[in-house]
Amino acid sequence: MIDIDVVCATSAQPTSVVLFAKHLEQRFAERGLRWRMIVVDDGDDESVEVLRRRAHEGLPLQIFHRRPAERVGGFSGAIAEGLAASSAQVVAVVDPDLTITPESLVTLVESVLSGRSDLVVGVPVRAAMTIRHRVPLALTTAATKCLFREARRFRRPSSDVFACHRDVLSGVVLSPERFRVLVEILVRGRWRRGDESEYDGAARLRSGRATPRTVLLFLSRLVRLWLDTRVNPMGVAEHRRERGVWPDAGPLTGPRSTGLEVLMVASEVPPVVSGVARSVDRLGTELASLGHRVTYRSSRDAWRGSLGEFRATTLGWSLLRRRALDRVDVVVLHGPVPTMSEVVLLGLGLRSRARRPRLVYVHHFDVEIQFLGVLSLLYNLVNRRLAGCADHVVVTSPSYALAQRGRADGSVSVVPWGVDMTASVGRRMPYTGDRPLRVLFVGQQRPYKGVSNLIAAVAGSSKLQLTVVGSGPLEAEHRLLALRLGADNVEVRGRVDDSGLDSLFADHDVIALPSVSRLEAFGMVLLEGMQAGCVPVASDLPGVRDVVGDAGVLVPPRRVLTLRNELEALADSPADVQRCSDASIERARTFSWERTRDGYEAVLTQLSRPTD
Repeated sequence: MIDIDVVCATSAQPTSVVLFAKHLEQRFAERGLRWRMIVVDDGDDESVEVLRRRAHEGLPLQIFHRRPAERVGGFSGAIAEGLAASSAQVVAVVDPDLTITPESLVTLVESVLSGRSDLVVGVPVRAAMTIRHRVPLALTTAATKCLFREARRFRRPSSDVFACHRDVLSGVVLSPERFRVLVEILVRGRWRRGDESEYDGAARLRSGRATPRTVLLFLSRLVRLWLDTRVNPMGVAEHRRERGVWPDAGPLTGPRSTGLEVLMVASEVPPVVSGVARSVDRLGTELASLGHRVTYRSSRDAWRGSLGEFRATTLGWSLLRRRALDRVDVVVLHGPVPTMSEVVLLGLGLRSRARRPRLVYVHHFDVEIQFLGVLSLLYNLVNRRLAGCADHVVVTSPSYALAQRGRADGSVSVVPWGVDMTASVGRRMPYTGDRPLRVLFVGQQRPYKGVSNLIAAVAGSSKLQLTVVGSGPLEAEHRLLALRLGADNVEVRGRVDDSGLDSLFADHDVIALPSVSRLEAFGMVLLEGMQAGCVPVASDLPGVRDVVGDAGVLVPPRRVLTLRNELEALADSPADVQRCSDASIERARTFSWERTRDGYEAVLTQLSRPTD
């Protein structure tokens, strides 16, 4: 096993990397330490080939080349990719300009290896900055220390040079899009003993680019990180590494409610094709089978508009003004839907319980729209407060149940969606490694689905073959991307019917869901693929990770290089594919629609009982 991984993100400077690695090799050899240097190269010249030749000659280099379509997050994204590829006991990160000396880096690493520290931050001591660089650095450092107590013991909490024990990164999903990696590790990482180590190098803001825009972006990202780890219940739960437990899936016992008038309110219902629409429609069908009378209202019944991923509707006002709720026993509100969820929650919550129907709020996901930034987090906080107006809250996974921790009255239920087991598993041909691993994506081709990242990860790999199924606003763009990348192993088919989907699940080995935000909160398509024996490979997101469990592979969102490595690792191991395939089928069996039906029936029964 390798003792030390040194991660370096670079571009077009192979000579410096090779010289640095040679000096490190000598220093580590003197101490009998096994090590390697993980180089993430974003260059477009011959530098990556130079590094690969030196690796073949025996220099302990592991080279990852990020093609232009894979360069998500700039320098920070490259470091995150390198950290994901690391498996050593100690991992160190060096700045792209290699200003730290090999001797100074060895000092950092030895401090962690000795057990004196969990994390050591390198502090440059040579003052070689102009006032134009000193002021932004001082400002961002002060802001970081003001917001995060974890950063206050370090002079440079945003340093590009640090070393830490492997356990510090355990369970941490980094999302440092053009943001300092160390700040996220300090805040999200599992460490107790921190230290500093001085070295002779120039401190600067990312290659000297200390512009006002850079500083503002850094500060806005700091605020977002603070909200997500200090205020947002979902982020706080992840920050504390809390994990919920799936509730007992046993059948409902005792008397059931009967003959209730149930109004199902959602943004989308059939004929719209989406995960929410299909789930809401199936839930209504299951409740109707128990004797309830179910009607639907959706955004199609009122004015609606959209701006990118943001959609608005007057459905909430329409429901309240038209007295459409007068003859309803229970309203099942599916959200969040900005301009609808909060209107219905607040409008019904302000009414007397005796003068309104019972209200069940089903929280599907957190709003996370890139161009809204901090506003998305603020909306989620408001939405959770307004959820207190409902008589009962239903979430689809334990992760989202943790975010409703403020409701201590037991009025939160975890009820997952279900899947129908089909005969497609019986038609599956086992993967033996004699052909490319067949990867399938099914879903709307929208920005938050991350399809472009999946195409970039698979493009050009002789070990992988990708089929993209589904319609959406980015369908044409994804076809062009595959063409531009020369991806002969990628096919963008568009929409297919249910019978065609069943055949596709049977013909593929992996069902992929590379979503990039919490707008993806459950992943119905994962269950549909898993029941057919497809191995789930999905982004490590709340809810989604609860569905995948130990049956598949989780990859940090937007980590294109890591996604490709994980898929190719599966392609190289038919035994792992078969093991995960068997585990996927067994896991999918626990997510039945009967379980979903009984979960909602238990909620309706509880609400329909007379209160004292």
